[in-house]
Amino acid sequence: MIHGFTTRNWKSRAVRLPQEDSFHISNNGKIIAVADGVTLDCTNGKAVRKSLSGALDIAFHYPRPSHAKKAADLFTSEAVDYIHSYVSFKEEGKSRIKFDNMDRMFKATFSDINHLIKLENGWKNINYADIDYAHNYPAGCTGAVTIENSGKVLWGYLTDCGVAVVSPKGNLKAKTKDEGPGRMGNYGAEVDAVGGWGSLEGRTLTRKIFRNNPNEPRACGILNGMPEAMYYLRIGVFEKNSEDYLLVYSDGVEEALFSGHEDISGETVDLLRQGNIAGLEKLCRKRVVSEGTLVIKR
Repeated sequence: MIHGFTTRNWKSRAVRLPQEDSFHISNNGKIIAVADGVTLDCTNGKAVRKSLSGALDIAFHYPRPSHAKKAADLFTSEAVDYIHSYVSFKEEGKSRIKFDNMDRMFKATFSDINHLIKLENGWKNINYADIDYAHNYPAGCTGAVTIENSGKVLWGYLTDCGVAVVSPKGNLKAKTKDEGPGRMGNYGAEVDAVGGWGSLEGRTLTRKIFRNNPNEPRACGILNGMPEAMYYLRIGVFEKNSEDYLLVYSDGVEEALFSGHEDISGETVDLLRQGNIAGLEKLCRKRVVSEGTLVIKR
């Protein structure tokens, strides 16, 4: 069983903000990729806001198709293709990694995709030598990709997309750490001091200091063509038996699935024990903060 979906809350739909999440599953179901496109500003320089004036800005001044969605789609399709190119599938359905160093596999995958996103952004006259953080910030995404291999789940992820393994009884066996905005340390006071996220100064500070900046411990990564993004790639392995659930998700559904980002929520446990995947999708739709994606496999 494998099932994937993207859901959005009513506010995102009401203001007509384009979908910016993406997921892709290999034909044999062994490779899963999920990405969250990072929302950019409207072309009139205003931040995206879920209000009446914000809805008008989005309706008339937000790029369509979304540049963030392009980055997310590029990640999910290319990640599956890249990982597949490293894997040889045997006739009996089992797989083996062509070379032992999985770090190399994931680093090559994320690095090449980051370069492809840079090329995509190049058509929009992004100057990577001197980035305009206020008016021409490069589009990008966060993402996660997994491959099952001989009772293990090999994973690579960046920032706030994630991977988890849950037992049939609903026990959380393993979960990646959320390293999204604010999770590595709060910087809200500094942004508020220059006008908050809604101000051009606040967004400039956030993007310049707290994104793709290895020298700032509270920063997080975005695959947007900047080489510093690779600093935020995390790689690992989880054990998984044939009865366990594998969850690959974007941050929008994390709060629906987990309690305090650490343990699985009671409602999620009940639904998994019942094998009620439709109910799990309904729960995510009810609780999603803005937009979220989940691929679940058993």
